[in-house]
Amino acid sequence: MRTVSAGMQAHLDGVSTTLAMGWKLHLVNGTLMGFTTADKDASIDLSVLGDTDGAITYLHTSAFDRSDFQQRSGMSVSNTDVFAILNADQITDADLRAGVYDHANVKVFLYNYEDITMDPVALVHGQLSDVTFKDNSAVAELRDIIDRYNVTKIVELYTHDCLADLGDGRCRVQLDPPVWLPNSGAEQSLDGDASSATDESPASFNMVKPTVFNDRYFRVIIGGVTGGSEPAWNTGLGSLTTDGTVTWEAVEALQVTGTILTVTDQANFTILSATDAVTGFFDQGVLTWTGGNNTGVPKTDVKVYTNVGSPDELTIELYLPAPFTLQAGDTFTMTAGCDKGLETCVFKFLNRLNFRGHGVFIPGDDFRFRTPDAPS
Repeated sequence: MRTVSAGMQAHLDGVSTTLAMGWKLHLVNGTLMGFTTADKDASIDLSVLGDTDGAITYLHTSAFDRSDFQQRSGMSVSNTDVFAILNADQITDADLRAGVYDHANVKVFLYNYEDITMDPVALVHGQLSDVTFKDNSAVAELRDIIDRYNVTKIVELYTHDCLADLGDGRCRVQLDPPVWLPNSGAEQSLDGDASSATDESPASFNMVKPTVFNDRYFRVIIGGVTGGSEPAWNTGLGSLTTDGTVTWEAVEALQVTGTILTVTDQANFTILSATDAVTGFFDQGVLTWTGGNNTGVPKTDVKVYTNVGSPDELTIELYLPAPFTLQAGDTFTMTAGCDKGLETCVFKFLNRLNFRGHGVFIPGDDFRFRTPDAPS
């Protein structure tokens, strides 16, 4: 039920009104933005509508327009289309294409621009869907919060593939392990477990990276206490380094940085990176732009990583082309890929104990369709 104050109701019942529509956006990165259809800016506090952000400035802009609001009772979803006319000062094409406004929390309200002390009236509270583009405008559907109840949530599945995401709380693979420290406890992980410190020994760790990155992580083979100064790391894969009473084994780094050398197109380029990982190591991995026109764009999936044997001839193919022009010198961080298979978990990530698939424990088709032998 929509609540209208006595003062606002009297204004609505009057012969003429001085009403404007306000839009408050709370972006997923935490930024607050306010816009108004009035011809002047206004500082408005929406605490009367349950908002806790205090007063923010709503800027006069032509950047927003909308279709008719559709309001429904019960559990039906109400929605409207929001049209953003690209405006260089307020809503830019770059931010829209980078996904800055995707899934932003939006509150739309009506207020009296000649008397902003009058309580506003809430119209819609929802989230923006993904933005689509046409000509020089962008369109996003604004769906009200009741839409969250229409999501079918599958709690768990039985599947051959791992249900965890690489590096999350269930997988526990350390994508970016801590930097080596002197005189610190380091314990050997359980066989096939690449996870971080156990709950029983939170001060210990079993994987580190050097203070000066050398494209290797080092995992504990023999636990103990590290020395007072950093060792000279042996960087050959599988080679051992003695450090105090700890013995480390060199393994491939799962997260590396790189720079574009040459660009073939928006999805294919060669890179310069310290990594010497074999072809396919970063397939299905994630690339995050840290420098260049695509900085701030959501993470990009890597389709194919190829190492032809020269550090200057590493090539990347993305699943989707970068939205903004790629150039030599653009920088990025790239994380290894996981196909969620048991073999990959065991041999690539040394993480068998945290594999979250059911693998060989699920009967196959031959078992399901097997019948008893016919009597002789």
